[in-house]
Amino acid sequence: MAGWYFSVNGRAEGPVSEEILHDGLKSGRFTLVDLVFREGSAGWTTLGEIPEFRGAFEALPLPQVQTSSASYDEDT
Repeated sequence: MAGWYFSVNGRAEGPVSEEILHDGLKSGRFTLVDLVFREGSAGWTTLGEIPEFRGAFEALPLPQVQTSSASYDEDT
């Protein structure tokens, strides 16, 4: 069901389906602090405040951290 709006640079976009927002979280287009609004709700809220979206974000793999293989001279 299409009924979600999201904020881009202070401007409402939508309506879009829940699936579109889930896909946007997975791709990095949206974050948990992006504002969304559903038809019939009291007002705008962040994606992270909505359990079904927070759960989708928690299921994403953590980003890989690059480590340096350079050795450090302790005498300097």
